[in-house]
Formats: sequence, structure tokens, C-alpha cells
Amino acid sequence: MTDNNCFICWNPLTKEYGKKSIVHKYDKENKNSEKWQHSCHEKCLNNWSKQCITVGNGIYPKCPICNDFKIPINKIPKSLRERAIEILEEEDQEDEVQEEVQVQEEDEVQEEEDNEVIVARQRLDILDHYHRHNENMPFLGILICCKGYPIIRASNISFNLTINGTLGELKAALLTRNMAFYKSKGIFNFDNLAHNLNIHNWINWTYPSYRISDVHYGIPPYTSRFQPLDSAFNLNINENLTFAEMYLEYQIKAGTIINAEPNLINSEKKPEAYKKLKDIYLKKNLYYHGPTGPDDPGYYERAYENDENPLFSDRYLYENGRFTNKATDASLMWLMVHIDSV
Repeated sequence: MTDNNCFICWNPLTKEYGKKSIVHKYDKENKNSEKWQHSCHEKCLNNWSKQCITVGNGIYPKCPICNDFKIPINKIPKSLRERAIEILEEEDQEDEVQEEVQVQEEDEVQEEEDNEVIVARQRLDILDHYHRHNENMPFLGILICCKGYPIIRASNISFNLTINGTLGELKAALLTRNMAFYKSKGIFNFDNLAHNLNIHNWINWTYPSYRISDVHYGIPPYTSRFQPLDSAFNLNINENLTFAEMYLEYQIKAGTIINAEPNLINSEKKPEAYKKLKDIYLKKNLYYHGPTGPDDPGYYERAYENDENPLFSDRYLYENGRFTNKATDASLMWLMVHIDSV
């Protein structure tokens, strides 16, 4: 087909085949205008318009070549113009409704995201309140791993770190625990055996040295990464990152996963990971106080109980030891710290 042919019937645009009609042409003054024009026979354009308007529920006719361009109303046969205008108005209303629905869906998604941020900030505020009153409480779980296997569970309490501490402080504290790493791996561990068989290590006994090879958010007991939990920060190089910043990010990401689909986690490596994350993120009813009278229905005390937590002393639990020593007042943030022998 060339510019001299009707784009509907493909016959030449000559008087022999009927009157020529220009559907739309290039507007030199409009920079957004298409740089071509489309022409056809007037009779072909009328038949095209009639078919669009009368077939089925009817649609407003558009250029068969440029499907975004609506044919001007003055190029539609007079007998069809009234119905064409009605269809045009109906389609415009449908477009408006669709836009409203899309905006509403976007608002709902934003509201859900905002709710998760609100919850995370509330949790952080509680931890900050304890810190300002010179009290520390568990907020950070640490799973120390060697060659993909967990060897030690710890918490911020183990290193006396508060919510205002930094990732660099944690790393420095970890690298003072060579003896603990050595003993946790076991005397028959290959690395330990190699260290023990080196005579230089016996002359003036020293424990093996270690380096931190990787740090990332995680879900114990799994030592691997879960992509939906990946931090926007680089936890391997950002020494000045505060636990408050990390805690907020972890809680938002965990909330997003819990409030979305389980498959967001289950699709990655471990099918039980979603349940483990729920133990970290959601409170449980753990102790019931019975009614004290006819107007008192009683109430539950709640806590975050996670079998993967390290053991906490009684001072960090609810009074009277009503909960296990793996229950916490706050939802923990979990870091997987991978170490290698130097």
C-alpha cells in the first residue's frame, strides 16, 4: 500500500473509485502530531464507521491505522452521528471510572504500606522509650554462621548494645569472641583441627582468628538470604548504620511479607520460613488473667515467642516468669552474620 491507495480497500485514491477523504493529516504546528496523514475513500470510511458503531454494543470508530486517533465526528455519516456521540460519552465515562478505580487501588496499596511503616515506627518508639529510661531490652537476634551452618545464637543483650548502637560496634564486638567461635564449632571441626595441629599455635596458645564475610537480614534457623528481606543498605560496608535504622527497615519488610502472600517467602528455598517469620513479627496470647469479678472478663498478656530466640534471663521477661525464656516484649530484628577463619 502507498500514500496513493485507500488504506481500507487498497484501491487507488482516484475519482474512478470514489471521493477521497483525509482521516487525519500532519499538523506542522503541533510537535506531538504524527508525521504522516492517512487518506481513504469517503465511502470506505463511511462503511468502516457504520460497522464500528452498529456491530455488537458499538465502539467509537478510530483510524484503522492509528488506533489511538478517534475519527472526527464531522467525518462520520450524519445518520450515525447521534449514536456516535452517545458511544463517545459512554467510553469517556468508562475511562474516568477506570482511572478512579486505578487511583483507588494505588491509594489502598499506599495505605497498606503506610500501615506497615506506622507499626514499625511504633515498635521502634517503644524501644527508644526503654533506652531513654536507661533500660535495655532484646530487639536484635544474631545468628552466627560458619560455612552455612549456625554455630551461635546471640542478641544485643549479649554485647550490651542499645537501639542507638551501630553495625560497626556489633562487628567489633563479634571479633572479640574468637574463643566462643572456636568452642562452638567443636574441637573436631576441620578448621579447629588444622589450627590445633599447627605447632606455632601451641607454643603460645592462641585461638583462631576470624573475619566477617557477610551480614544480611534473615529468618532463623535458615542461614541463607531471602530476597524480600534484602536490605537497601549494604550491611557489609556500612559501619555507621544504626540499629534503629535497620530495625525500622526489617520490621517494614517483615510486615509487608506477612500482610501479603505467603508465597513471597515460601517460593524461596524453605517452605517453613513464612511460619518462622510470623513467630518473629506477630504477638501471641501467652498468659490469661482470669476475671476478678462479674464486670471483669479477664485479659491476655501477649508476647513474641520464637523457639529460635536465644535464652533470656528472667529480668527481660514478664513478671513472675509466666512466659518461656525465649519470649520477648519486642519483635526482634534478625541478622545472619557469616564468619570465616583467617
